[in-house]
Amino acid sequence: MFIYAGIDEAGYGPLLGPLLIGRSIFAFHAEDSQSYQWDNLPNVWNLLEKAVTRKLVGRKHRITIGDSKKLITKAAGVKHLETGLLSFAKLTPSWKKYAAPNDPTEAAISLSSLFDLFGEQSHHDLSGMPWYEVNESHPWQLLPTASEAGEIAIASGMLKREMAQVGIEILDLGAAVVFENRFNQMATATRNKASTSFTFVAQHLHHIWQNHGTHNPCVCVDRQGGRTRYLRVLQTNFPDASIRILDESTDRSAYQLTQDNRQMCITFETKGEDKHFPIALASMVCKYSRELLMHRINTFFQSHAPELKPTKGYTQDGRRFLEDLAPLLPSLQIAAEDMMRIL
Repeated sequence: MFIYAGIDEAGYGPLLGPLLIGRSIFAFHAEDSQSYQWDNLPNVWNLLEKAVTRKLVGRKHRITIGDSKKLITKAAGVKHLETGLLSFAKLTPSWKKYAAPNDPTEAAISLSSLFDLFGEQSHHDLSGMPWYEVNESHPWQLLPTASEAGEIAIASGMLKREMAQVGIEILDLGAAVVFENRFNQMATATRNKASTSFTFVAQHLHHIWQNHGTHNPCVCVDRQGGRTRYLRVLQTNFPDASIRILDESTDRSAYQLTQDNRQMCITFETKGEDKHFPIALASMVCKYSRELLMHRINTFFQSHAPELKPTKGYTQDGRRFLEDLAPLLPSLQIAAEDMMRIL
């Protein structure tokens, strides 16, 4: 068995809303899977070409898995992003534990339950952030929001058949949701956004190391910023492991970690979502989750100011949003600085 995983983020740059860091983990069971290694990884798009595609154009009945930013359109909203992500999520071992109990297709789930499936716990304590808090008028969204549960069931069934034929299994999807209050606490301590983000990348790496390290996994991480050397930060996070540099070039940095009976290769690559299927799916985990949480922000404030134009949270429009909200915030006992990220 070969383990191939990907890690990516969404919301690294915006002024408003959470930072998301996600993962996806696949197992390959075919006889030739033992030949895979860090510089010879499987092309999952090709292996599953009857069920998945990289692009929206010409997809026909197939599921699009790719750069999550390109999967949101004005016409369809998050539909394509949602269909791809939930079709894979439905095939994870944990899905049935969290699926909506009254859905005969077993393809519906609440956003809170999806976060539970991702192993995300901070959404259970949203105190001090009323724009996210759950109540009768502001419940957790029931998913899917843009697709039909039946569509997800059909797409997931097709995907399941194709994955079984080529010996691929999805083991896990995960996400860390870094809400504004936690982000600001960590950024205040480090004064470095990259360090804050890598804390959660490291958590995903530790999860893979602990759960799959004996199978020599390869983990591909979408590179953030211009850093090309990761030896020191890996030594800090894996102090008991022996770490060997495999590559440190312009577009890729690769390392091998070894400790007792565990071994793991980690690569950090530019444009990783275009090269590695697990990174692309991890990016979809993050983007979809962030989109739905931004929807909660917009819905909350629009319930108090119906004419308010929604925001995606990026810096310029985030400032516009806060300016539009300024007359309303005192009556809601909300300080604008509590909504903003400091870095």
